[in-house]
Amino acid sequence: MKRTILIVEPDLVISALLKRKSSSYEFIFAKSATNALAEVQKLEALFCLVVDFELPEENGIALAQEVRRRFPEVKVILISEFHDLRIKELAEKNNIHNYITKLNFYYEWFKFLGL
Repeated sequence: MKRTILIVEPDLVISALLKRKSSSYEFIFAKSATNALAEVQKLEALFCLVVDFELPEENGIALAQEVRRRFPEVKVILISEFHDLRIKELAEKNNIHNYITKLNFYYEWFKFLGL
């Protein structure tokens, strides 16, 4: 059974870059918090939430809190355009597994997928 990773990224170009086929993971993409929550309602399990801090409707930490109501054990990776200590502190206070800039995230993402 594949593990599900939900990626919430409003930039469609970035989402297209992240799309990869994997025998171990199923990737679901959403461009807003509303879209992401609709996808979450359809899922039976969620392994990881990758979420942009800056979303059109709310920030990524608020979305992560909502997703955790349904899947308390979900791993959360918060991504942001620039490194910001205030966001990092918020992430730590909200039990976010990892906070990473988008540039570093892409490198780690492709390494994670073995590309």
